[in-house]
Amino acid sequence: MIYFHGKQRCLTCKAIEKIAKEVVNNQFANELENGTVVFNIVDISTPEGEQIADRYEVTWSSLFINKWKDGEETRNNMTEGMGKGPALALLLSGPSLSLPNMLVIHSMIGTKKTVLYVTLVIIMATISGWLYGYFF
Repeated sequence: MIYFHGKQRCLTCKAIEKIAKEVVNNQFANELENGTVVFNIVDISTPEGEQIADRYEVTWSSLFINKWKDGEETRNNMTEGMGKGPALALLLSGPSLSLPNMLVIHSMIGTKKTVLYVTLVIIMATISGWLYGYFF
């Protein structure tokens, strides 16, 4: 596991490092001890860190969980972002399920119809996102 960070760090960046460290130390203590799990923190503002960041194509705070098997590395960037399917589902449902929008809808059509509307939006956005993620 490699956690990359820059010189200036926000609260979220510091929290990601803290929580990742806690998880690794608590859940993988034996693996850390025998060397099958390694946790590295890389400051990309240093010359050494910049070289490592260049190899991983990292420009800012990132968390990688890598796997080595038969001398070959598989990289998994945990901070890369969400997939296309979930992004579409969020795009479709986000505006119509905002709190102000739901309050206006509730005042116009009542509780039962609002619950039905919200439920249908969630179901249709989820199905659309799943299908898009599956096929594209």
